[in-house]
Amino acid sequence: MADVFIVYHVVEYIFNRMVEQVKIENNYPQTYGQILANQPIQLSTIGASIGPSNNKHLRTRKLVWTTSVQSRDQLKQRSFLVLEYNGIKEKVLSSRETGTTRSCLANPAKKTLKLFHHHDKIAILGVQCLGNEDLMIIYGYLVEPAFRCGCTLLICADLSLGQIAQSSWAPEPHWRYHWTLERLQNLAELGHHPFLINMPAPVNRWRQFWNKLSRRENRIAPQPKSTRLDPQQNAAVNAGDGVVQVIAPAGSGKTTVLIERVKELKRRGTPAEQILCMSFNRDAKVEIGQRLEKAGVTGVIVRSFHGMGLAILKAENRLRNNIGGVEDQVLEQMISRANSENATTSGNHITVTEARNAISSFKLAAMISPEQAMRLATDADPKERINARIFDLYEQELARCGLLDFD
Repeated sequence: MADVFIVYHVVEYIFNRMVEQVKIENNYPQTYGQILANQPIQLSTIGASIGPSNNKHLRTRKLVWTTSVQSRDQLKQRSFLVLEYNGIKEKVLSSRETGTTRSCLANPAKKTLKLFHHHDKIAILGVQCLGNEDLMIIYGYLVEPAFRCGCTLLICADLSLGQIAQSSWAPEPHWRYHWTLERLQNLAELGHHPFLINMPAPVNRWRQFWNKLSRRENRIAPQPKSTRLDPQQNAAVNAGDGVVQVIAPAGSGKTTVLIERVKELKRRGTPAEQILCMSFNRDAKVEIGQRLEKAGVTGVIVRSFHGMGLAILKAENRLRNNIGGVEDQVLEQMISRANSENATTSGNHITVTEARNAISSFKLAAMISPEQAMRLATDADPKERINARIFDLYEQELARCGLLDFD
């Protein structure tokens, strides 16, 4: 009886703390501030208190990169979570060293990234931009997570993005150009103006714990194993949430497993519109769609690999009028023009196939623009200059015709 009495009071204590926390959350005034670059923060209330019946709340997504000194106390008064960059950098570098010693698939930097889920206004002070490594940390662990979570992010750095762009930093070795800086500049431009977005309301720890307790006797009954599938296929269908990698050869029933997995996810409560089935080619996509329809599963998104890329480009407004490339005849004219401009001998003549390979190499391997290719081309290698010029002419032709090629 003593054990039961102790457990009862522990649960009662947890429940009371949970109720108190919920009351605090529901009565706390939700205000959102607008930050002006290099100026003190001016508050403007653009959101109201969120009632207990709401499962979403508004956040103001905004990014401010400033070189002016900000007062820690003033930022805290304006509901900012204030963090020092050196502390974040130390945690990030420590998480990178985890490597293969991890015992699970959880992100080693999960605690750092979780801050953006629980705080809608974060200020990072003392940011020192000493090289590409700092930019990678700022982009990957601060700016991008803040955008995904709809946060207002204030970065107080020693250099502006313009000063960094004009610096003589070496290109990133993997990309051979300033990949991270380019993306930082893009997000800074997008985040210049405040943008209101709906985000799921954060759930405090006590409520999470109580939800787990309340579900102990109300869990979804396990689905009986299908007699149509072998043990390995059943294991794939009934695997837990998260990343599941299934390696199987041709003719082993991958599509059947995929259909059963979709049905299992729906049975667990996953909305159909949040399930994506993606195949490598169009024929497989059509087959998956037909099999889902035959199984009575509707609303699931089915795409081919290229179809998904097309949908992303459309959503980001990065798609031109048509998809296609430059015909061989036009490309031959470009080769002739590039040869004549560089006064090459017949020994440096480039075929259409070689030109297409060079263009793909610039766009997919080096990931550089025609202007960058022209600057990197050396006078000692005439063929390199010709390829760069062909690339330039090729991109001009795509833009003139409103085309977007597969590279």
